[in-house]
Amino acid sequence: MGTKKKYAPAGSGYTNGGGYRVIRVRGESVMEHRHAVQELLGRPLLPTETVHHVNGIKTDNRTDGPLVDDGSGRLRSGNLELWSHAHPYGQEIGPKSDWARGWLAVYGAPEERAAYAAFTGHLTGHSAALNRTQGGGTVISL
Repeated sequence: MGTKKKYAPAGSGYTNGGGYRVIRVRGESVMEHRHAVQELLGRPLLPTETVHHVNGIKTDNRTDGPLVDDGSGRLRSGNLELWSHAHPYGQEIGPKSDWARGWLAVYGAPEERAAYAAFTGHLTGHSAALNRTQGGGTVISL
């Protein structure tokens, strides 16, 4: 017999057999913690990204604003942290440098993202601009 679903309060999804909350978004079942971080990022999670529950409670999907660096290199909002298990393939310096530049373009501090945008703009002939949003976030436009 299959795993019985543990239902959460009406209208708020359910807890699956693995202990994670599942909700419906645009007619699709999604894990609530992943959806919460995707909303904060404004994009889908990359295949190399996972969401970690800081306190270990899989149903505690609290956020408290945008994902911010907590000073220890962790991107966190409330009880959720964004983790990446991406790493470069091989040992040659060129590919590792390219990988590191791409990593900084996604996860780096605003200054690092701006430097990467300027570097790629120099290579491609496109100009790059660093824009501050009203919410305090930083967007790099190529």
